[in-house]
Amino acid sequence: MAHPFWTYCAQVLAFDLGRERPEQTPGAGLDKKRLQALRAASRPGVSCVALLGLGLGELARDLAGRASPECAFTAVELDPAKARRLIASGALPWLGEDGPARLIADASPWAAGFLLRLAGDLGNAPLIMLNPELGEAEKSRYQSLRRFLAGRAGAAGAPLPGQTEPRPRLTLAAIVRPGEPELADFFDGVRDIAGDLVLVWDGATLPEEARSLAIPEGAIQLARPLCDDFAAQRNAMLAACPDGAVLSLDADERVSPGLRLALPELARLAQYDGVYLPRLTLAPGEERVLCGYGLWPDPQLRLFRKTPGARYVRPVHERLEGLPGATAVAPAAPIIHLNHVLKSPEAWADKLARFDAASGGRLAHRLGREYPSLPREFFDDLVRRTPPAALWTVAAPAVMTESAESADSVNSAS
Repeated sequence: MAHPFWTYCAQVLAFDLGRERPEQTPGAGLDKKRLQALRAASRPGVSCVALLGLGLGELARDLAGRASPECAFTAVELDPAKARRLIASGALPWLGEDGPARLIADASPWAAGFLLRLAGDLGNAPLIMLNPELGEAEKSRYQSLRRFLAGRAGAAGAPLPGQTEPRPRLTLAAIVRPGEPELADFFDGVRDIAGDLVLVWDGATLPEEARSLAIPEGAIQLARPLCDDFAAQRNAMLAACPDGAVLSLDADERVSPGLRLALPELARLAQYDGVYLPRLTLAPGEERVLCGYGLWPDPQLRLFRKTPGARYVRPVHERLEGLPGATAVAPAAPIIHLNHVLKSPEAWADKLARFDAASGGRLAHRLGREYPSLPREFFDDLVRRTPPAALWTVAAPAVMTESAESADSVNSAS
């Protein structure tokens, strides 16, 4: 049976969606640094070795030759084009479907971090090292990944056994457009997850749906023209939310079973001011998930504490900033994204035109045809051993900004 890394990378590497980055020159003393790396990997007690960056492929070859079932080896390459080139040249002869020497190749540091932490057999004493064959410019991308891998893992902070605490106050907040498909299904899916509901409708007055749909009694509903500024619309939404935890969703998103189970604990925000939620974009159809090049895990900062400084920025591909405390990611509590399932080609064309207008001409979104994808069960299996309310600290929230922003663009234009 193929290892998950093989399954994932085979799909990603089948698609050439980016350009290979310029080759970097390694620093001085390379032979000495390689020898030091090999010695470190040979120390007793090392549970696995993760090499960040393929570099020239030489150190990866030597480390792969020492891999065993007791101490697996994984090379991580954030330039898929480079990985394809090295494979084609025969520089990675150690690569196989289910051996102890493995490869993760994807442009997304988030994806590499998730795969390593969920299926990397890191054990109690992993050795995570930067490849000395990398140039200085390459190292910065891998250093942020290494910080993410070093982040603390824990739970959301449930009450201790025997203790009882009131359910935390949680507000579900959304910006919606009249006529969006399956709005009734959206409201039905969030009916029991939050004590408060805030909706901001795009328009000068509340639409008929505000009265005809089965929206929970007591919901705060506002009408406000979008005016091609998604950040301003979300800031109006945020201003209407009561103090406490806020879960922000879009009308084409659904709460997964894992997120539904985890919300009572996650919403306590006991140690964090914000929690990133993975987003699974279903396509083609409802049984596959887009992946690769930032499309998975596509984490979204959607669960957060309302604080005075919190504010959305950027008219398009808006982002929440200003949370004063630490943030984490909940790997087993995803949002389900139905944008490709629900929207017709005409609706997509209209959405992309609005994104282009909101960007002031800086972005030109195009409707793509095909991207990597894997069966939904692949991602379910990845988190099967992870509690729904598990959290990984994000030591530096900007660690994966590049891939998150590219995912926004592709999710909008794919």
